[in-house]
Amino acid sequence: MDRREEKRALVERLARESIIHRAFLHTWMSMPPLFTKVTMTTYDGIEVTLDYHEDKEIIEAVLKKLLEEEEKERERPWREER
Repeated sequence: MDRREEKRALVERLARESIIHRAFLHTWMSMPPLFTKVTMTTYDGIEVTLDYHEDKEIIEAVLKKLLEEEEKERERPWREER
């Protein structure tokens, strides 16, 4: 696994693990950053350092993928319980 794929997997993990991480990433991508680097930690202690300029494409792709998954989930018809 190359560095970009590893970073993508870690960003996706951060965004899935915590709504706070995910909200931060959305906010960070939606406005000019006050800071360009941030370090976040997964629940099991893996530190992920993100650079706004270098990792922007990765972060945006992960957030888009998760948003599409949520939209598909919302479109699923509710099942009646028996």
